Amino acid sequence: MAGSLLLMPAPEKRMAPSRDTRQPGKQGEWYLGDAKKLREQLDGFLADVPDQIDGNALPVPGARVIIAP
Repeated sequence: MAGSLLLMPAPEKRMAPSRDTRQPGKQGEWYLGDAKKLREQLDGFLADVPDQIDGNALPVPGARVIIAP
């Protein structure tokens, strides 16, 4: 059985600064510690998403993705 993975960029949202916002705890461990390099890496991943999978154009209208640990 063949499967497909659909990755779609989410609209960019910026959170307002808040006193409840904590500093990142895994920076440099689970992901790059340099914000510019991290953004470049993520942009590269998104740029690698193909225009189609199995002959079907992307994004698929109405498709939803759940990302969970």
